[in-house]
This record gives sequence, C-alpha cells and structure tokens, in this order.
Amino acid sequence: MINKKQRFMVLFAVMPLLLSSCAELGAMSEPSNNSNAVPVLNSLPALTMEKGECITFLWAEQTNRPLIYTQNMNGDEATLLIDNKPVSATRTSADENVIAGFYRKQMYVVDGKTIEVRINPDPVRNIYEGIKIPNGVITIESTDGGRSIIPVSGMLGCNLEN
Repeated sequence: MINKKQRFMVLFAVMPLLLSSCAELGAMSEPSNNSNAVPVLNSLPALTMEKGECITFLWAEQTNRPLIYTQNMNGDEATLLIDNKPVSATRTSADENVIAGFYRKQMYVVDGKTIEVRINPDPVRNIYEGIKIPNGVITIESTDGGRSIIPVSGMLGCNLEN
C-alpha cells in the first residue's frame, strides 16, 4: 500500500506529463552585448512536502520538462538553479495577489541577476486539488545585459492530508 508521502512524490513525478502542452518550446534568449554566457536553468531535485505546506512548482516548457522553480506560499524565498548552482532568492516585490502568498507577478534579485516570474493561474481555484498554472514566463536578466526568457507551466500544490 502506498503511504501519503509516497502518493505526493508520485503526483509530483507525473505532474509534468499531465500539464504538458502540445507545443514543445525551449528557452529563448536575447544575445548579450559582451561575451558572458546567458543564464541557463537546469532541473531541481524532487521535493517532499510537509503537512500543511503549499508550494508553487514551475516546469520549463521544453522537451524534458525540467522543474526549474519552487516557492513555498508561507515565505518569500524561491528556489531555482542557475548555471548549475542552486539559488535561493528572496522576493523583492509581488503584485496581483491570487490567494494569500500566491501572486501572478514576483520579482527576485540574487547574484547580480534580476528574476521576474509571471504566471497565469487557472480561473478554477481549488486549493484541495491544486491550482493549475497553464502558462507563465520566467525572465532572468544579468547585469551585463544578458537575458533568458523561459516559458513555464505548473501548479500550486498543497499537502493537506491528515
């Protein structure tokens, strides 16, 4: 029999397949004026949710659908990987509150990069079944002018099991 934690791990393992769209888009980048590389997002490891936690998960809209962004609703920290390094970024601004701690637009600044996360959550909002995020964009700008624009989709998932 599968316990509750295993059920959530299975859910998050198959979620990219459930949320995938017909289009397979890669990250689009605008060239920089100098030779520095444009930031690249890689995949985050699997995440275990504790009871009562609600986390936003965003996957890149590309062939392998890497998990590239997580953010716990109870805090201002987001986690993502940039240039193969885990980055924990503190939110500097948030606009268009959907529900407490869950926003359509968020900004972060870390390691000389500005990260903007824009999402369009599904209008049907059921916190018990999760809130689908059919589309969104993560934009990463470096101080040298390099910019990565990554189409994403995902969900806000909560572990509300007893």
